[in-house]
Amino acid sequence: MEKTLVLQENDQPLAVLLTYEKYLVLQDQLDALMRTIYVLSSPEESTAFRSSVSDVKDGRVKDLQDINASLKKKK
Repeated sequence: MEKTLVLQENDQPLAVLLTYEKYLVLQDQLDALMRTIYVLSSPEESTAFRSSVSDVKDGRVKDLQDINASLKKKK
C-alpha cells in the first residue's frame, strides 16, 4: 500500500493511515524540527550556532580528512 488514507465520518477527518516507512520519515522530520527549535530557543546553543556559521563563512574550518592526516603524522 503506497497510498495515504484519511478515515472520515460525516466528512470529518478522524484518522490518517499511512505506511510505516512514511511514518518514520515524518518522525525524523519532526525530530529535526524539534532540535532546530531547541537550538534557536536556547541562548547558548543559538550563540554557538551563529559562531559556527561565522567560522565557516570566514574560512576558519578544516576538512576532517586533513585533521585525520595531521593526527596520523603526529603518531
